[in-house]
Amino acid sequence: SRCQAFLRDEVAAKFPLEVKRSILVHFLDLLRGLSTSGLSAVGAAGGQALAAAGPSSQAQARAVVALQALVIPMLAAIAEDPMDGGGGGGGTFREGSGGGGVKGLASVVDAQMVTQLMKHAFDPNALERFEENLRVDLLRLATLLIEHLGRELVDHRKELIKFAWNHLKSEDATSKQWAYLNVCRFIATYETPAKIILQVYVALLRAFQPDSRQLVRAALDLLVPALPRRLPGNDFVKAIKWTRKIMYDEGHALPLLLHIWSIIVRHPSLFYAYRQQFIPQMVQFLYRLGRFPNCALDNRTLAIALVELIIEWEIHRRDRLACAAQEAALGGEKDGKGPDDFSLPAHTVEMMASFLVRLSLFTADHKDPLVSMLSGRCTQLLKTTVQVWPGHAKALSFVYLEKLLASNAGGGASGGGPPRSPATSPQTSSSRQGSSSSSSGGGVSA
Repeated sequence: SRCQAFLRDEVAAKFPLEVKRSILVHFLDLLRGLSTSGLSAVGAAGGQALAAAGPSSQAQARAVVALQALVIPMLAAIAEDPMDGGGGGGGTFREGSGGGGVKGLASVVDAQMVTQLMKHAFDPNALERFEENLRVDLLRLATLLIEHLGRELVDHRKELIKFAWNHLKSEDATSKQWAYLNVCRFIATYETPAKIILQVYVALLRAFQPDSRQLVRAALDLLVPALPRRLPGNDFVKAIKWTRKIMYDEGHALPLLLHIWSIIVRHPSLFYAYRQQFIPQMVQFLYRLGRFPNCALDNRTLAIALVELIIEWEIHRRDRLACAAQEAALGGEKDGKGPDDFSLPAHTVEMMASFLVRLSLFTADHKDPLVSMLSGRCTQLLKTTVQVWPGHAKALSFVYLEKLLASNAGGGASGGGPPRSPATSPQTSSSRQGSSSSSSGGGVSA
């Protein structure tokens, strides 16, 4: 609407800081009224529950609209502005000189304002009087302030984590996922006990429901890079073990596997040293992710990303080995066995190449252009695979490819599943048997 556009484009982006501070003061007055409106209603009731005398839904609805349309966009605009956060204020705050958007935001949300926010917005004792939609937007506000004003809020860490932790007990899925996002921002900003970090990480590993995918992904993208910084060495290894344990114990649920694989794909460097624990099952599940005719595009895309990740890990391993060899030539000493010593066996490379061939042929003439684009990506990855593992490439068994090409030539490519073996002459059959026996041993143990 025009009103929303005005609030977003004019008030949030262009009004001076003094006006924005006045707006925040008025919003705090509204919150103060919400948090105290139930007190006068209790009166002589004595033991009457405070929640029953909470503020009206209409007043809370106004607070929700104020947060969504004005307060949160306004504070976000200040934080993101490299000048002073208010184009009309003639600001002097610039990045690189100790100012910038954060300094502008700190001038609006000063110590006095923080105290009022902690008292009326982020008070865990007031949650029972607030409706769920208002709680969600207050979580959004707290997450924004922790992100940009972490230093200014350091003395209120205990109240902030308690505020978010109480929302983790909510039965509302949206409130719970925003609480996880808030806690992950807290962990990324402040030192946090390892027990809490592991508890949150394990819970998010199991949070693969489609309706919460975006918030869970955002939370993990905050938490996972912070794990090496916030967890001691032994506890970080526990996080890796939990990832593998959940993957193996609950791997019958394909959505959960997709969820965990996507985490590893988005954060490859953290799992590089432990890739030996994941690659075998990763390769085995390539076909489960991407081979069926009715397989979702996202699943096929993720399957290709897994192959690409394995190749990148191998290239990274060789680069590290080359650097270690140079250091050793200059007189350095190599430590004991490390993560760079693991290399892929030949049968794993063969399974990857076979998968790329199958998926490339299946998607090449697909009616959906988004699916057909995957064929070129598979072909390029197959070339890279042969270049990275030239020794293994000589032993690649293309029996399945021969059958598939023969099936295509006979008009059997209309189905998307594994093609049927074409009728063959005894001579061809015996030659294929010889080729198959020469490349046996391509099985992968669980």
